Amino acid sequence: MAVRVDQTEPGRYYRRTRGATPGGYFMRPNPKLATFIKRLRRKGSKMLTRDDWMLQLHRRHPDHILMLRYNRGTDPMTGERYEVRTYTLLAPDMPLRHVQQRPGYKRTKDKK
Repeated sequence: MAVRVDQTEPGRYYRRTRGATPGGYFMRPNPKLATFIKRLRRKGSKMLTRDDWMLQLHRRHPDHILMLRYNRGTDPMTGERYEVRTYTLLAPDMPLRHVQQRPGYKRTKDKK
């Protein structure tokens, strides 16, 4: 069932309705966006990082929703599984679909 990003609930797993990457899913974090923004401001980094870019994006689009994006996969050389977690801001009207469990690890093919 498709829901909008602004209707998502913390602790549930969501995937994109169209153009989803294998092994990728979203989850809304429990802390509020204000807490995340305060943490970014406290860091006081002089270099422009992804977190600073997110802060600038939030200033331009204050209605966007903070989500955790997970990408899962397997290393083509060693076969080990990995999971990468990043914060992202999504438009409130973007459709996502609720899934019961996290997706499996995507398999990457060896280059010969």
